Amino acid sequence: MKWLFDEHNTMQAYVVLMGALLLTTGLIYISITQLPALMIAGVMAYLISPLVGIPSPWGRTFNCILFVLALLCVMIFLLTTLVPFIGLQALELIKEIPQIWTSIQSSIFELTDHFPSYISTEQLHQARLHLNSVLAHSSQSGLSILLNILPSIISLISYLLLVPLLIFLFLKDHQMIIQWFQSLLPRHHVLTLNVFKRINIQLGHYIRAKLLESIITTVLGFILYASMGLKYAVLLSFGLGLSVFIPIVGAVLATIPVLLIAYWQWGFAHSFYLLSVLQVLLLILEGNLLAPWLFSKTIHLHPAAALVAILYFGGLWGFWGVFFAIPLTLIGMTLLNLWRETIHHSNGLV
Repeated sequence: MKWLFDEHNTMQAYVVLMGALLLTTGLIYISITQLPALMIAGVMAYLISPLVGIPSPWGRTFNCILFVLALLCVMIFLLTTLVPFIGLQALELIKEIPQIWTSIQSSIFELTDHFPSYISTEQLHQARLHLNSVLAHSSQSGLSILLNILPSIISLISYLLLVPLLIFLFLKDHQMIIQWFQSLLPRHHVLTLNVFKRINIQLGHYIRAKLLESIITTVLGFILYASMGLKYAVLLSFGLGLSVFIPIVGAVLATIPVLLIAYWQWGFAHSFYLLSVLQVLLLILEGNLLAPWLFSKTIHLHPAAALVAILYFGGLWGFWGVFFAIPLTLIGMTLLNLWRETIHHSNGLV
């Protein structure tokens, strides 16, 4: 453990480490809110970097150009086919919300005939008025959001040009960029570099595994919904794929619209119950077989810790806090483990 602990500069290393981590967190937050193109380019370059590093007779620059062009083709395909289709399905679903809610209302009021002593008509009437106002506001908000997206086509085109260029520059000059950041650190920064190496291993494995898990879950969800003839199969499977980035809570949030649309389409028919069972089986498969296989048991995070992280970072940064709750928790766990190892070393326990 000598590579970890510097007895002459331990305090300095920790001060530099915390300063670097706070600066990194601040830069990430600014990139998310103010410079999304920079954030997207940085994440994509980080994911592609191992592929670009594969030895090639034409050199690293050729690999960078090749992979950036391939990524650009994928982006153009998604932006011209999949994204517009999902947007149209979202618009259609928003228009159908009143009909879906009317169908659900009629079923809810039937409960008063079966359970009059537990559910009163007055209670249901008050709940209906409240939900009607919420749904009306949500529908208007959804339509306004989708309409506000239309004028941003110019920004989308600029992103399409800037993001691949930034990715190419990040990949081509990554060593120069790393050396520049290292030059900002004091002379004794072994501990800081070691922490960033550990964080890089943890986050790299987490992000790549999560992306693969999201793609597989999206494909499986689409196969399930399309094979059963469920409406908005593409939109629902896309939401299911995104839900894997929010542990536990995401699966519940993605399942609710699936069941509501299935009930609106089929009622309490055989297809509704079959889809409900298959949806639960798919979530069990994803959570208990696919995720452990992808992560290979290298990331240990208790479900309670995941929920606490989601609540804390969600309350701190809203949607982006929820989205980045697990990566930030992994960084905290890495720091905690390293601090514990350092304390044990200083006490002669390691």
